[in-house]
Amino acid sequence: MSVTVVSALKQTDLHALSALEAIHQLLGVKALRRLSRLSCWRFGGTFDKAALTGKIHQLLDETYYLINPNKETASVNTWPTDVADLHSVWVQVFNRTFKEVPEKEHIAAKLRPVSVDHIEKSTIWGLQFEPDASPDFIRSALLPQVLETRSHSQGLLVHPLLETHRMIDPAAFF
Repeated sequence: MSVTVVSALKQTDLHALSALEAIHQLLGVKALRRLSRLSCWRFGGTFDKAALTGKIHQLLDETYYLINPNKETASVNTWPTDVADLHSVWVQVFNRTFKEVPEKEHIAAKLRPVSVDHIEKSTIWGLQFEPDASPDFIRSALLPQVLETRSHSQGLLVHPLLETHRMIDPAAFF
């Protein structure tokens, strides 16, 4: 069982904006229209889901462990309202070095008496391509050009030595 928190910046995400410009200018991929970056926390284990969800809402309201509420908005087990249907491709990126977050003990202590077995953090990139780009062309030509960094002229969003990634279906994510 798991509970998932997805957060997005309230203001313009300068990292995503810079990445989009680099993809356009340096990689020459003009078919990418929009790029969004989300943070994802997934709490897994055997627990009462309602109790953990309540504790997570409390954690979001009272601490800065998961998000900074002045800068970010968070949704529990759902997508933030303004990003759910905007993108044609979703990619979740995990850090190879930290299978679990370094702050796990502090966060787990704040969730007590609910006990979680693992906590993972990832980044989710949402990519929206031109409407005339076919799904086959996106998967075979555009994604390899944009995702894994292979040279200074190919890839940007995933560092293959430090990160892994997987395509996700937003409808089946939670």
